Amino acid sequence: MLKSLIVLDAGIPGLIPEEIFSPANAKKIWQFYFHAIDDIPEFLLAGKESDYLRWYFTNKTTIKDAIDEADLAVYIGAYTGESRLKFGFDYYRAFTRSAAENKAYQKKLALPILAIGAEDGQGLNMGTAMQKVALNHVQSASITECGHYIPEEQPGRLLELVLKFLQHPNS
Repeated sequence: MLKSLIVLDAGIPGLIPEEIFSPANAKKIWQFYFHAIDDIPEFLLAGKESDYLRWYFTNKTTIKDAIDEADLAVYIGAYTGESRLKFGFDYYRAFTRSAAENKAYQKKLALPILAIGAEDGQGLNMGTAMQKVALNHVQSASITECGHYIPEEQPGRLLELVLKFLQHPNS
């Protein structure tokens, strides 16, 4: 049984505001469309995983050195090869189905929730998203000077928020 839930800067299908996926926001969410196409991302990226991931993290982070060479090596190892790329992209390919399932699910979570977004990511949309599935008030925060990768970009600020929430989950 969970006692509480903390969610970080995630595009949760069916919960995140749909306007996030408008063409005006394409620079921020393009990967949801590109990665969702069957076969072509694997075809284009196989053998270029290192270049792609370096470009991706440079463009998805606000603090550009937050993901260092050691981190990159882990990601590159995890996503090298067409089958590994496919498994990573299958999350995006299931997005429409996941959104429908999340929208249809009617039970509410009766536990304290902390929703943390990044200023250059989902921001306070995380709280909006989680309020859709929460029985009670959701604590929300947006971390400034931060992109999608909160633990890597702002670990100290994240730790402050988590510790405060764990000490006072119902406030």
